[in-house]
Amino acid sequence: MTAVNLLNWQGDGSSNIWNTGTPLWKDATGAAVSYVDGVTAGFGDVASNQPAITLTEALSPAALVVDATQDFSFGGTGALCGAMMLTKSGAGTLTINNSNLHTGGTSLLGGTLVMGNSQALGTGPVYCGGGNLAIAADLTTLSRLEICGSGSAGIDTRGHDLDLNADGEAGVAFRRSSATRSGVVDCTSTAARSASPATPNPATIFP
Repeated sequence: MTAVNLLNWQGDGSSNIWNTGTPLWKDATGAAVSYVDGVTAGFGDVASNQPAITLTEALSPAALVVDATQDFSFGGTGALCGAMMLTKSGAGTLTINNSNLHTGGTSLLGGTLVMGNSQALGTGPVYCGGGNLAIAADLTTLSRLEICGSGSAGIDTRGHDLDLNADGEAGVAFRRSSATRSGVVDCTSTAARSASPATPNPATIFP
């Protein structure tokens, strides 16, 4: 990933702290720099993914792009904030165990995105165009969830319950989802619910 306003995560393989003071990133020239708010934060295969990335403060990138075949895990007491969108692509798994506040939503295009808690993906809508959204905690509430991959996108609840409370939003859409598995999806929204080929029941149990 290269761009003037993009910082690529490098890490150090020991602390892997994401804050505004530790120079664990590289800019477009390849120079080691510290993260600053307002840039696009990129995570790829040429970067340290062990130990887990630890967020230690409120961070507001313009966007967060994780495009990798290797796995990443985010944790810590810090949070992703602002209007940023998270885009996850590539075959790897991204696990988010910290609580976040960003409002720009999440776009899952490939691999697996694991929600470790109800606030892992902030407060924005979640769009799954490919890969799988995995739920690692009960009663995860999303403002909107749209599954519309071509036969490969879906939800893996891992036996947990997923509460889709989309009141005031456009609702919950399931289109061509083939990977939904065990658990309860509770669509408690009073807004429109849509699906193809059929609309799911307000409470749908997937075997």
